[in-house]
Amino acid sequence: MKQITAPLLRLADSAKQVADGELDHAMPIEGPNEIRQLGGAFSGMIGKLKENIEQIYELAYVDRTTQLPNREFFRKELTRAIRRAVRQKVTGGLLFVDLDGFKRVNDTHGHDAGDMILSQFSERLANVLRAEDLIAFKAMNAMETEEGDSDNANKNKQMLARLGGDEFTVLLSEIREPTDAATVSQRIIEAVSEPFTINGAQITIGASVGIAIFPRDGSDYQTILKSADMAMYQAKDEGKNTYRYFSAELNAEASRRMEIEQDLRVALEEDNQLELYYQPKIHCATALPKSAEALIRWKHPEKGVIPPLDFINIAEDCG
Repeated sequence: MKQITAPLLRLADSAKQVADGELDHAMPIEGPNEIRQLGGAFSGMIGKLKENIEQIYELAYVDRTTQLPNREFFRKELTRAIRRAVRQKVTGGLLFVDLDGFKRVNDTHGHDAGDMILSQFSERLANVLRAEDLIAFKAMNAMETEEGDSDNANKNKQMLARLGGDEFTVLLSEIREPTDAATVSQRIIEAVSEPFTINGAQITIGASVGIAIFPRDGSDYQTILKSADMAMYQAKDEGKNTYRYFSAELNAEASRRMEIEQDLRVALEEDNQLELYYQPKIHCATALPKSAEALIRWKHPEKGVIPPLDFINIAEDCG
């Protein structure tokens, strides 16, 4: 009896754990032949169940054309990031990306070519974002609840999603400064500026990016998405292939930052703009120089001397 009841009880206990959601639990296959057959049948059923769950997950949360998170998955992640930002008093960013000239591609080259553009574009965006921060798709992620995710797990996470059509979103769960979002936006614009090769043809498009900062520009999904969307349309109205903030103040700060970065590149190529100084460090006991600190000074031909605090950080960020 024990040879029959003991493996049956273990099998029953394993079945209960699987019913509680532990699909990776190993089903025991032991005992008389009939019980081993029953255990094998259970194992096959669990494998099929996991496979079905993965398929359901992809249908629910994955965009078929680009294999990126879809609108529903993004809604959950953005809601989660906003709640965390409010709770921990940190700042996050949302980029709303819309392709410029995509309708012309569909009309001229057909929708199949348009889908290829979307697929290649999503790959370029994924390369722009830090690979280790880009959310990967695993079926078991669907099991995670909003309450169960730790704050540390979501910190600094960047996520790329396709909302539909030629609209994409980038979630920056935490940023140091609101203007950091401009750096990512510029990289996206530069990434899409390279021509796409579709069926032997070179196709050039652009991208307009709207930036919203949460929780300042919105503390819920609909509001922050609308803010970023409005900023994106402002970028389109002002010439396309650029980015705009929802805030006029941040737009001015981002423009100033980009102007300094461009002027710096010119300064590197011209003489007499950047000057190097060595400030000696004196040993107090001997009154002799012990070492020196290297300092850069920038004399702009039109703006005069640029304070180090105004350009050193930008120089470091842009390499």
